[in-house]
Amino acid sequence: MTVPGLNPPRGFGMVAAGILVADQLAKRLVADTGTVADFGPLRIGPVYNREGVLGLPVDNALLLLAGVAIVVFFGYLLTRSVRPEIRAGLWLLLAGSASNTLDRVQYDGVLDIVAIGPTAHFNLADLSILAGSAVLIFTLWRQDRDA
Repeated sequence: MTVPGLNPPRGFGMVAAGILVADQLAKRLVADTGTVADFGPLRIGPVYNREGVLGLPVDNALLLLAGVAIVVFFGYLLTRSVRPEIRAGLWLLLAGSASNTLDRVQYDGVLDIVAIGPTAHFNLADLSILAGSAVLIFTLWRQDRDA
């Protein structure tokens, strides 16, 4: 058995780079212009999340360090993964994590740009993390079921 070497980005890496750039551009647009659209409970505008996941009161510096560690960890896993579906999920997780970590540097928290009601706030990076998680869970579930 050979140990896989460094896997170049190829298509998944380019999609991840596109997600990161699109998320950062959308956040910059919303941060600079304020509320872009307001349709009752749906609002596209800046919501600064200076807390941890689910509103947990965690210091931004600690969350920034955790974000960097997560990005490095996903990058490491990408050098070891050869299955395309695993790589796709990891790239999606890496793109979302990297973008939200960049937010912690720029905005001292994560900038969410879509709000549905008073509590549901998210951005493209969050959707990328959700999609990457779903891809990995489905892939592992299918692999376990097929074994």
